[in-house]
This record gives sequence, C-alpha cells and structure tokens, in this order.
Amino acid sequence: MKVSVECRAVGAEVEPCRFYMGARKIEADCVIDRWPGSDHCYVKLRGDDGDTYILRRDALGCWQLVLFEVADLHRRRLFDARQAVPGRRRSPAGHRVSGPFS
Repeated sequence: MKVSVECRAVGAEVEPCRFYMGARKIEADCVIDRWPGSDHCYVKLRGDDGDTYILRRDALGCWQLVLFEVADLHRRRLFDARQAVPGRRRSPAGHRVSGPFS
C-alpha cells in the first residue's frame, strides 16, 4: 500500500516522522529498526497509536506500507478510551456504552 511519508534528516539517512494512510495521520513515536534491502530501505517504527509499522522506501524515494501490527487489544481499548470525551462514549452502532471507560 502506497503511503505519503514526511521525513527528517538524521545524518546521511532519512527517518519518517509521520505518514498518512488516506486521511489518517500517524506520528512516528520511535524508530525500532532499519535495514537495507537489495533495492529498498526498510524502517520499522511504532506509531503514536501504539501499533507497529514497517515502511519500505525504493530508490526513487517512494514509500510503501509492507507490514501493520496492531497493539494488543487491551492497550488499544485503553488508548481509545483516553481519546473519548467523558460521557460521550458510544458503540459502533451509536448506542451509549457504560463501563469503566465511559
């Protein structure tokens, strides 16, 4: 999947600082690893959503998302709950939800 990536220079390397999947913006919290391929450069990073991504940059500078790993479900629920406005939590069907995070 092609993605739009904004980078910063780190020495002679470029490092993603944020990328976009459609309208969704993901900030890069940290770069976990990077390695060269035969004709690509790979970067493994953790996004501000807690998920793990591997991005690949080709010789022309085009980026692709090659792996997406969701953080564990419990942590995802905690993250989502912190983003919600208190008293406004709703289920996917639009019903009010009660519980520890509402």
